[in-house]
Amino acid sequence: MFAKIAFFCAALVAVSAYAPLVNTGVSAVSNQQDAYGNYAYRYDIKDAATGSLNSKAEVGKVGIATIAAPVAYGAYAAPAIGYGGALGLGYGAGVLGAGHGVGILGAGYGAGVLGAGHGVGVLGAGYGAGIYGAGLGKAIY
Repeated sequence: MFAKIAFFCAALVAVSAYAPLVNTGVSAVSNQQDAYGNYAYRYDIKDAATGSLNSKAEVGKVGIATIAAPVAYGAYAAPAIGYGGALGLGYGAGVLGAGHGVGILGAGYGAGVLGAGHGVGVLGAGYGAGIYGAGLGKAIY
């Protein structure tokens, strides 16, 4: 019987000596997030033994990272002489329209004032639609 009482007293002393382990403190956590990726996070921890407070709050936005440079598509500009440009010598849009571009004289496949190619022009001599549409396009005359 004496051993049981001694064991009980020893256990009581052990529990009393480590009282902070029984009640360590209070903590609170808060999380919020909306459908647009905005979030708010906060936590508070109060130590019961010392009364110290540890807290943190954070507000931010979760988003998708930008596309990496090798995957992104850049703008393309055709060379001035080879595929159109100011003189319209190639397949682009040009002033003289000598190729397949759009030009004032429309000598190629472009649309131009004289429409000498397959374009749409005032004189429409090619396949385009013009006032004098001599080609396969729509003709007013």
